[in-house]
Amino acid sequence: MALAAANQLIGKKAPDFPITVLKADGAVETTTLRELTSNGLPTVLDFFTTWCAACPAAAKKIEAIASGSHAGRSNFILVSLEGEDGVLEFAKAHGIERCLMAAIQDDDLAAAILAACVAIR
Repeated sequence: MALAAANQLIGKKAPDFPITVLKADGAVETTTLRELTSNGLPTVLDFFTTWCAACPAAAKKIEAIASGSHAGRSNFILVSLEGEDGVLEFAKAHGIERCLMAAIQDDDLAAAILAACVAIR
């Protein structure tokens, strides 16, 4: 059941939403998902929280793909569902360098995405 629900999302265009990009140098930029992915490349979005036990392993797998044969051929964006706090520390602690780190500031949107992620499990 969960796999069927997840398969319905793969390859579909994600809705646009505001997103905050956090750069390794501490710079912060607010933009939209659509603007962030306007280069026309396929995009992998991974939603995470810093307290999630499975999220570091998932982030490391995505980082390995982003650093490997898909480097420069796709957008890889790790999106925190709990705002900016702890995002750059999460990236540093888990060796995330190639993936773009971002955060959702809208609590209602984050809650809806988190609920959808839990439902897919």
